[in-house]
Amino acid sequence: MTLVIGTDEAGYGPNLGPLVVAATAWQVEADADQAEARLAAAVGDALGSLRSGSAVVWRDSKEVYRGGGGRSLLLRSALAAVRLATGAVPLDWEALASAIGQIGPVTADTSPEWQTLALRPLLDADLADSISSDAEQIASRLAAHGVRLQSIRCGCVYPGRFNQLLDRGLNKSDILSRETLALAAALAESVGERQESTRIWCDRHGGRKRYASVIAAAFDCQAEPIEETAECSSYRLASGGLFGGASARDTQLAFAVRSERKPPVAVASLTAKLVRELAMECFNAFWCGQLSGLVPTAGYPVDAARWREHAAPAVAQLGVDARQFWRQV
Repeated sequence: MTLVIGTDEAGYGPNLGPLVVAATAWQVEADADQAEARLAAAVGDALGSLRSGSAVVWRDSKEVYRGGGGRSLLLRSALAAVRLATGAVPLDWEALASAIGQIGPVTADTSPEWQTLALRPLLDADLADSISSDAEQIASRLAAHGVRLQSIRCGCVYPGRFNQLLDRGLNKSDILSRETLALAAALAESVGERQESTRIWCDRHGGRKRYASVIAAAFDCQAEPIEETAECSSYRLASGGLFGGASARDTQLAFAVRSERKPPVAVASLTAKLVRELAMECFNAFWCGQLSGLVPTAGYPVDAARWREHAAPAVAQLGVDARQFWRQV
C-alpha cells in the first residue's frame, strides 16, 4: 500500500491576492514503484466513464482555466475532487474552508475586502447534485483500481502575512516551499500511518534546485538527496520526526518539472487555482464597489500597478495600509 501526496500552488507571482498552496492525499493499493502507473490508469478510466455532458478534467489548472473562459470547468473539476475527499460539495466559501483548511484570513488587521469572503456563494444545489453524481461514479471506478482520494488540504498566505514573512528574512521561494511542505507533512502524519510507502510529488518551486534543508525542517528528519538536476530534485526521508523512531516506512519526496501531469498534483493545482480565483473575485467585487469605474484585476505585476494607481482614492478614503493588500514580491 502506498500513500501518494501531490502539491501545487496558485498566485506565486502576483502583487495582489493570496499565495495559495494545496495538497492531495491518495491511497493506492500497489507498491511504490507501481503507484504512478496505477494512479494514471485509474484516473483515466474514472474520468472516461462519466456520462455524456459531464465535464471533470484533472489536468494542470492553467490548461483548464484558460484565462477565465474555463471557470465553470475549473469549479466542477475541483469540487468533484473535494466531494470525493470529504463526502460533500460545499455551497459557499465558509463550507469550502471547513472542508479543506485555513483558506480565510486569520488576523484582525487584514485588509477589509477579505472580511467578506465568508459571504461568498460558490454554486447552487442543482449543480452540487450534478457534481455529487459525477463524484460517485469517479469514486466507484477509482476503487475498482484500488485507488482512493483520501484528503485535500489548502492554505492561503494573504499579503499581510506574506510581507511579515519577508520581513523575517524569507524570500518568495522560501515562503512557497515552507507552506507547501507544511501541508504535505500534515497530510503524511494524518493519513499515512498504515501505508508501507509514501511518495510526495511537488511541482518545481521557481528555479530552486536544492530542498534538503527545508524538507528536514518540515518533516523533522534528515533528507538524503537522491538526485538534484535541472529536471528533478528528489530525496529519501529518514525515519524519525513525524514518522517515529521505530518506523521503517519508505518515504521519498520529489520536486520535478511538469509534475502537474500527475493526477495528485493536477488536483492540487485545480484546488489552489479555484481558491485563488474565488478570493480575487471577492477582492474585485469589494474594491469595484468602493470606486466607480475601477477595472478588476488578476493581480499580476503590470496590471496590479495599474490597479493600485486607479484604486488609490478608495484605499486612502478607507485608510487601508498597503502592506495588507500589496505583496512585496
